[in-house]
Amino acid sequence: MKVSIVIPVYNDPRIAIALGSIANQKFDGEIEVVVMDGKSTDDTLGVIRGFGKLVTTLVSERDNGIFDALNKGIARSTGDVIGLMGADDRYADSYVVQDSASALSDEAIDATYGDLVYV
Repeated sequence: MKVSIVIPVYNDPRIAIALGSIANQKFDGEIEVVVMDGKSTDDTLGVIRGFGKLVTTLVSERDNGIFDALNKGIARSTGDVIGLMGADDRYADSYVVQDSASALSDEAIDATYGDLVYV
């Protein structure tokens, strides 16, 4: 199973936290990371590029806000499953993608979600 993770971002170098948590995932399948940058003017693009091949698709162009960026990222995704992640989010442990993919392999399940911890 291929999982696409779409991350919209604009001027938020904390995306390193999100990308780091994706890099730490233990997953038997393929993870495609699609980052939609709203034409950041700070070092956000440098931070993203620092993750090299982890980021499968990086698009930096103006958008009409977070939902426009998400929709553009979904359109570019090629995974069997699409996950959405905020630039300042992180996965709680190294098995979030694996657990979600396992649940979604059951044809009776159409979507999954996780609890949030706000800090």
